[in-house]
Amino acid sequence: MDDKIFGEVSFKAGWKKDDTICLWGNNYNIVVTAAAYYEDEYITEKQQLAYQSFNMEKSEITKKIEQLLDSFMNEAEKHLTPRFLVFEKNGAYALMFDDDTDPDDGIAVQLSPDEKVMSQDAYL
Repeated sequence: MDDKIFGEVSFKAGWKKDDTICLWGNNYNIVVTAAAYYEDEYITEKQQLAYQSFNMEKSEITKKIEQLLDSFMNEAEKHLTPRFLVFEKNGAYALMFDDDTDPDDGIAVQLSPDEKVMSQDAYL
């Protein structure tokens, strides 16, 4: 499907597309996901607005992510790898990280509506 804001997306347990994000001076391949349970559920207007806002403020948001993670753990850039940017139906969103210090759980940096760091289990 070609969404007017997300662009070309495919459905697999949500609408997905590949993208990149730059953190700590490194580019990472990530998957951007707009939550949906069924293929006939389209991307919501709140998801579109959140994604549009994220893209318009990407450099400020990535700096905020780095600050939050650096406050959360020592040497975050050595232990965390961004994997998914998840947009919930209500417009809330978070960046999910793999954590090599805890391979069974990861870290979620919620960016909207509040900015906070937590385990992926706590976020999901």
